[in-house]
Amino acid sequence: MSLSPHRLPQLRRQTEVHMQDTCVIVTQTAGTRDTLGRTTTTPTDTTTKCRFDPRGRSSVAGEERTGSYTVTEADALVHLPYGTQVALADQIRITHRFGELLAPPLVYEVAGPAELGALDTAVVLNQVST
Repeated sequence: MSLSPHRLPQLRRQTEVHMQDTCVIVTQTAGTRDTLGRTTTTPTDTTTKCRFDPRGRSSVAGEERTGSYTVTEADALVHLPYGTQVALADQIRITHRFGELLAPPLVYEVAGPAELGALDTAVVLNQVST
């Protein structure tokens, strides 16, 4: 069974509609050099819908390499809209769960490369603070 060319984008939109959480992706952007010659960074915040999966400390199997699996230890998993860009140096803050404000937000670092699935982008996370 295959999907018609217009069906996959519809499924991606439907997946995003059902994301009930909100997160902020904090990306560090290289800036200018200070008086001591160090490169400064500026955080850029991008707010997006997400589906947060707090799994407790667990192992997540990655892609198969030479007959074995790469395993990443993770505290949580977050599903983002299809094609969302996330780098290993980024931080993700969960600001709303099921529409309810979290104060303070849950703060996570990216634990492994983002995985682009057919319907969304999945990212494994390790908690930084509560």
